[in-house]
Amino acid sequence: MKTTKESRSKLGGNPNLPEGIAWPVNSKGRELDFLAQIHCADLPQGMGLPDHGTLFFFYDVEEQPWGLDAEAERDYHRVIYYSGELPKEQRTRQAKCHLWIPRECFLAFKVVQTTFEMDEEDNETEPCHQMLGFPTWIQNENMAPGKLLLLQVDTDDAKEDSPGWMWGDDGILYFWISPEDLANNNYDNVEVILECY
Repeated sequence: MKTTKESRSKLGGNPNLPEGIAWPVNSKGRELDFLAQIHCADLPQGMGLPDHGTLFFFYDVEEQPWGLDAEAERDYHRVIYYSGELPKEQRTRQAKCHLWIPRECFLAFKVVQTTFEMDEEDNETEPCHQMLGFPTWIQNENMAPGKLLLLQVDTDDAKEDSPGWMWGDDGILYFWISPEDLANNNYDNVEVILECY
């Protein structure tokens, strides 16, 4: 959930991505947009996620691929895991043509019970950003068979304390990972699916 307390975990803004890690680009050479930074020590323990390091989530906001062709769209999103200490300095993209950066929103985490029956109607008041559990599905309740929900990023543009992004027509982005890859801290094969109304 979003919080006013400063945290190393956040949505939007600029990442504390170490200089030694290249900013990811799509197949056309365009820098991907930064979505989220999850500092793993901030997460509830015993959930199967790393207990240290940081996950950085990137996505091509301009192209907004739907995940219909995972292989062709592989370069339009990226998850980077960094096991070291975060630098205090934030990184910005090199390209000067990017005028929009989502507002920085700090995150705090709590364990919430989710069920298969939950859908977007259960979440009419606040955007639902989450890790693991059942997704807040819109179209297809079985969109990624055999995969785990690594991160769900909801449309969140209604308030001043929101990042200010919308996915399609009031949609949700889902980052999916296989249980084996998560257990091995391998984020190279993460798939992204976009659903909306």
